[in-house]
Amino acid sequence: MRRVLTLLVLVLAVGMVAWVWGGVTPSYKPRLTSARPECPVNWGEFEVRPRQKGGGYDHTVAAVSGQVASGTAEFASGSALASYGMSLPNAISDVPEFHDCQRMRVPGDTYGPLMAVFAAEKLDSMPDSLFSTPQTVAEVFVPEFGVYEPLRIYNTFNCVVVQKAAGKDDWAAWMVPVRRESQCRYRFTEANLEQYGRPLSIYTLQPPTGLDSSYVPRVARWDWDDKNNKQVIGVRCGRNWCWVGDKAGMEPPRSMEDPEATGIAKAMVEMPGYSDRQQLAEWDEQGKLVPGSNWGTVMPTPALQQALYGGPPGSPKMNLGDKLANFDAKWTHVANVFMSPSTGPYARTLNFEADPAGPPKGRHASIYLCRGNGRFDCRPDLPRLYIKRTCHTSKSDGVRWYAKIQQTNGTTKYYCVVYCQHCNMQIPAVTRWRWRVDDEGIWISCPEGCCETNADES
Repeated sequence: MRRVLTLLVLVLAVGMVAWVWGGVTPSYKPRLTSARPECPVNWGEFEVRPRQKGGGYDHTVAAVSGQVASGTAEFASGSALASYGMSLPNAISDVPEFHDCQRMRVPGDTYGPLMAVFAAEKLDSMPDSLFSTPQTVAEVFVPEFGVYEPLRIYNTFNCVVVQKAAGKDDWAAWMVPVRRESQCRYRFTEANLEQYGRPLSIYTLQPPTGLDSSYVPRVARWDWDDKNNKQVIGVRCGRNWCWVGDKAGMEPPRSMEDPEATGIAKAMVEMPGYSDRQQLAEWDEQGKLVPGSNWGTVMPTPALQQALYGGPPGSPKMNLGDKLANFDAKWTHVANVFMSPSTGPYARTLNFEADPAGPPKGRHASIYLCRGNGRFDCRPDLPRLYIKRTCHTSKSDGVRWYAKIQQTNGTTKYYCVVYCQHCNMQIPAVTRWRWRVDDEGIWISCPEGCCETNADES
């Protein structure tokens, strides 16, 4: 009898160890507070510092303070959940795939203030002809005190305005600091921009040959000028992708190419906005978060586009039930992560794989998502002797979601996923990094919503 009990205890122990070492994230992580600023799911949950509530603009620089001009654009009401009622992104304020948020890299190989760039809501409905007059395509929110001088970004709100010269391919860009967030909805004039705007450099990239503007994602992203070591902003403008950077000197970020790819597969490689490249953070010996030596690129797969839309951009709309069914009790390959030149701590924490070659042809880790209705769904390859699951059910659909990150050699780890649904929201099949204070997380578009891997659980 004693031998039987010993064997049973051993089996249970092995099952529990397999569960933990298999990579499932814990069900608890510290709560978000203003002392630990991150980029939250809902900006309404962000606890800004008291001195900035209602706007803490740095008055040492000139800013637009009142009505800009007659004939200003009509204001749209902000999202009910947005902490400042973000009026430019409006209904997409709280959908993280459209926007980007991270700490700025500053000289000294360290981090500066946390800054979020929000895409305008209707970027896909703004033709090139509209830009014959200045148009605001994004806004930058600085939720804590600090500036980023190369882009002339000041606390708290700034508008990214671009214009295209009539009949030419010449574009111009400005950063306009404002006292109230809603002012990014104003229709700026050239006179306003001359008085208040800070001129910036701008480069444009058109869709690959054979693809139209529907293949340009209507998002905004932080990007990096490798030559000058400065942050830049990437955003859709008209039918193009635009990079906006320092007027004193800017080189557009490197563009990837895949001559063998076609359709959405080619767009996901060659059009920025689908993927997200970032120098991932690491902890130094003093316990300080610093820019690491490794770059990570997270890139969606054509299978994600197929699962969400049943075909290329512009395909007939699928109902939510059919989209969810594409993840039910089966693993769908949704993204790849390329690390270059090495993985650093991310081989251990997120099972990433490195290759100096980088994207799109280098070795990479593959990310799969699965929606588990049954007790044993999504975990067929581990012992089924576990006491209880540590991942929580999603508040959006009452079902558990899991991520599987697999290296080329088959080494696999599993992670909890938080699925946040935005009803009837058509979100491009994109991926991006999420800034965190412990390690980087990943946002992936999901059926009418967002999925976060390695996520906090409540």
